[in-house]
Amino acid sequence: MNLTRDLKNEPVRKLSLRDAVAIGSTTTLGEAVAAMRGAHLGCAVIVDDAHRPTAMFTERGLAEYLFEYFPQQVAVQRLGNAPWMHAREGA
Repeated sequence: MNLTRDLKNEPVRKLSLRDAVAIGSTTTLGEAVAAMRGAHLGCAVIVDDAHRPTAMFTERGLAEYLFEYFPQQVAVQRLGNAPWMHAREGA
């Protein structure tokens, strides 16, 4: 599937779209990340009490928040999610 091509050629109603993750404004960081991980998404829609969208919570927004408020407290090693692949010498 080529999303760019499909967006040019198909009406939005015909596209195969995944359900969004909706979270309330009082959802904890842990709950939001768990919901996003469970849906294999990098963002969630923040909704009000009437379930109207008010904002987006994104992985990038989380990273920017951590950098702005905790730049010296979190070591990057703790944030890595995949083991390091070692290249052979001379490769």
